[in-house]
Amino acid sequence: MTNHVRSLGIHPGEADICIALKRNGYGSLVIELKKTAGQHGYSVDQLAYLDRHRAVGNHAIGCDGVEDAKDAISAYMAGDVDRVEGIE
Repeated sequence: MTNHVRSLGIHPGEADICIALKRNGYGSLVIELKKTAGQHGYSVDQLAYLDRHRAVGNHAIGCDGVEDAKDAISAYMAGDVDRVEGIE
């Protein structure tokens, strides 16, 4: 599986979701998605990837589960970035 993923151009730590639309001063929304809270923590590569996006003006977060990600995306798209939650 790992070789297949790498052949697609995906790199270790790369986030699961990227919404490349500007909102409230952010260039994009970047989400690292975990299945459920507390399961398989974030890797060093994943946290570094989120930090790199923050450094260039993107809103980069981690979400526990699909519902958290949907809430974060809805809030971001509505321009209510203060309501976008997740690990930061």
